[in-house]
Amino acid sequence: MPHTRGVCVAIVEFIASEAHQFVDRLTFGQLMRVAGLEDPADVIPAVQYLTGARLHLLDPRFEFIDEVTDLVEEISLEAVAQARAESVFYHPDSGEPVEDFEKSLFMYFVPSPDALALSRGSND
Repeated sequence: MPHTRGVCVAIVEFIASEAHQFVDRLTFGQLMRVAGLEDPADVIPAVQYLTGARLHLLDPRFEFIDEVTDLVEEISLEAVAQARAESVFYHPDSGEPVEDFEKSLFMYFVPSPDALALSRGSND
């Protein structure tokens, strides 16, 4: 298992690079590629660190994707937490409970304001 520090460094270097300016969202798959990883479990400790209070460079976001209706809608962190606590998620359009809703919720990340400042600072 790769060291979390090295994975964090690879992600931070990407965020600070010019290449990042063309990316408005980062998925687990993209973060794995940036860090040269093959197992999604290897990137999780770095993501936890980079979304935490000590070095807050990534903000988590969720999307609900309904493949039947092609609906893609951002869902607040609070709504996801409530759905998980109550074990029910209501479809944003129909209001009906979504069966196996976790399969339709996708997490991604956006650069935090601190990350954007880091990126701007590298180009000065």
